[in-house]
Amino acid sequence: MIIIDAHEPSDLKPLLNRLGCDVAIDSLEYGDAAWDGNGPDGPVMVGVERKYITDLIDSMISRRLTGHQLPGMMDAYHIRYLLVEGIYRPSPSGDYIEVPNPRRKGEWIPIYHNRSSVSYQQVDSFLDEVTEAGITVMRSATLDETAAIYRSRYRHWQKPYSDRKSMKLIYTPELPQPNTGKASFRFRKPTFINRVASLLPGVDMKAWDLDAAFAGKPRDMANANWQTWKAALGIKGKKSITVDKIVATWEGKL
Repeated sequence: MIIIDAHEPSDLKPLLNRLGCDVAIDSLEYGDAAWDGNGPDGPVMVGVERKYITDLIDSMISRRLTGHQLPGMMDAYHIRYLLVEGIYRPSPSGDYIEVPNPRRKGEWIPIYHNRSSVSYQQVDSFLDEVTEAGITVMRSATLDETAAIYRSRYRHWQKPYSDRKSMKLIYTPELPQPNTGKASFRFRKPTFINRVASLLPGVDMKAWDLDAAFAGKPRDMANANWQTWKAALGIKGKKSITVDKIVATWEGKL
């Protein structure tokens, strides 16, 4: 369930309900939205501070955000987000921030604080420092998009942490890859066995485990028979279409 602070816009709850989310309204000491999730070491609490761009600038300059709200977020939640809502851009010169003029369609106007335009670099640098402090910054154009982001992040954190796969896929730029439609990268550097095996049908991320199975020797992998591949992949059944395809690939039949 997503908990929304009682001071948030009344439209947010029905937007989330429409997206299939269970929502409770409550008073949050810190943040504007919160939910529990699954972290690497067990349950975690996730918190979001939502700031419309003009509110962000006001609280940034008054130091309320850095002096009170964000430190509270750091103490209250394991995972913290700062979501900046609203459409804005740098001016053509890049010096200050512009927002759409609500009175004239297609026109952009500067944001002013105490009669001075607000520097784009000032805001961008501030958000960069927030990220360095351990709070992930997100942008949303509208409240509708904010609701969609909440649903996406909520569902993401409901998954068992061990099911996360995006950062475990293997990138093999030296070899032609099958068009699987999946992203393929990982920060851990793959070995030659990892890269080659990841291209074989049905192997994918199991390639990370094959160094030990073949003692780090690519020739042993190339010469492996059906039974050896079955054991290397941990397949228990007497038959395996995956192993059939792997052996056929090495034999040049696929």
